[in-house]
Amino acid sequence: MAIIEELSSVERNTVSLVHQLGTSSTNAEYGATPQSLFSYDLSFWYESARITWSFEVSNDAKNRGTATGLYIDGILVDNESRIEPKDSRNNYYQTKVFEYTFSPGLHTIEVRYGKVYGGGGSLANISNVRVFIDRVII
Repeated sequence: MAIIEELSSVERNTVSLVHQLGTSSTNAEYGATPQSLFSYDLSFWYESARITWSFEVSNDAKNRGTATGLYIDGILVDNESRIEPKDSRNNYYQTKVFEYTFSPGLHTIEVRYGKVYGGGGSLANISNVRVFIDRVII
């Protein structure tokens, strides 16, 4: 179940996206047909923002990788995260922070993921995905 929560106040202008605290899995190749974990259309009235996103990834086979990417309006806005667990029991939690300039209006925020580094029936897994978008006052 997806949860979207918008917080706004005089002191802090934040949009918080929290999605699926359980695990989502896919057999899709990230480079060819990445899976969209979630996609939300949000309107921003401010331009300067700090985006923080965090997630946990794993793969059910060793020496297979999982890739994730954060997209705004269909464009990759942060370097893709490619992680190759050496064991099927390894989970990797990652947090990334970067600055972004929005044009005023409606924007689509999307997280995509999939497997990399090998074929077969291995599954890429992602869980505990959170995206926070804070207004930066200059």
